[in-house]
Amino acid sequence: MWPDNQIVKVGLITVDNDHCAVSRQTYISQNCIHRDGRINHIIQNESKEMFSRFAKTGLWVGHNIKFDLLYLLAKRYITPTELAHTKVWDTQLAEYLLSGQTHTYPALDECAIKYGGVLKDDKIKAAWDAGIETECIDEDDLGVYLLGDVQNTEKVFLGQVEKVKKYGMEKLIESQMQALVAVTLMEYNGMYINRDYVKERSDELGKLIESDELLLSSYVKFAIKEHYGRWDWSSPKDLSLYLFGVGFLEGTYRDWE
Repeated sequence: MWPDNQIVKVGLITVDNDHCAVSRQTYISQNCIHRDGRINHIIQNESKEMFSRFAKTGLWVGHNIKFDLLYLLAKRYITPTELAHTKVWDTQLAEYLLSGQTHTYPALDECAIKYGGVLKDDKIKAAWDAGIETECIDEDDLGVYLLGDVQNTEKVFLGQVEKVKKYGMEKLIESQMQALVAVTLMEYNGMYINRDYVKERSDELGKLIESDELLLSSYVKFAIKEHYGRWDWSSPKDLSLYLFGVGFLEGTYRDWE
């Protein structure tokens, strides 16, 4: 994660089934970041309240959702405790599992076509390619692009659910999505490193490497290079000569050149 990155706009489709009626709402926020880089705290807080409201309830769906979750955690849209109690469905991971674990990292556009979605206008991607910051792109155009993302994600999700049920993969999907949440929290929390110990061991190993390099160089110079007249560490043939011995390759080395 690049620490200077910010969440510019939030898009959600919420579906609430209370057994009597289904309530479906689409939420596309205004920009959380002004063109000059200042944070729009009103819109940002509004978006945070949306996530807080849905934390610990229902199912969160996204494509490569770990990327989004890490930013939501880093920017304090959700807490680690809330995420730990949240169920997720990553459409990218689900597609990988549905492919028999052969199709790695399927793109959202690719999945959208497969499940009846619509490809988005690529003008936003063109703006990014031109080096335009996201907050400086026309806000209406950005909103349409984001809406396309969430709508396509919903279509992919619904299509995947049908396939998962058809193939009896519910338990596999559930376990892998739980693992995804765990890995996300591990990445966010990080791992303690004793920097002093690492520095001490690095210095010790550095000296050993220097000593071994001198030994190897001496061997190459006196046992190989003078005998054959040449040596190249980047050559697989030369390395084979060193690893397997001069005697093993005696009489054949010159034929390889």
